[in-house]
Amino acid sequence: MSNEDRIKVLWVSRHAPSSRALQELQGLVGEYQLLWNRDPVQDIPSLFKGLRPQDQIVATLPLDMLEQLIYLAASQGMGPILRPVMRHRDSDGNVERWEFIGFEEVLEARVRSRRVGTWA
Repeated sequence: MSNEDRIKVLWVSRHAPSSRALQELQGLVGEYQLLWNRDPVQDIPSLFKGLRPQDQIVATLPLDMLEQLIYLAASQGMGPILRPVMRHRDSDGNVERWEFIGFEEVLEARVRSRRVGTWA
């Protein structure tokens, strides 16, 4: 299978995927080409450049950005966004340890809020 035929998986996170997460992705989507966006996301629509409806997005984003990402992915015929799920492990001195435990399909992200305190 050529790189052009492979599913592209866009990993949107400042954290690199673990080897276990990469293996799990292969089980979910088959052979793929990993694209890693580790930079802070300023513009959600720009994430879709070069992606096709059959491609997959894995994202760890704030809720408001995730909501926009879900909407845009659906409008372009893409499947649900995947979210890596991590479990906190013991700290080793000053180093926090996190363990990948699986993926979730993010079907909806919604924020309901109201203003509190003083607003400028």
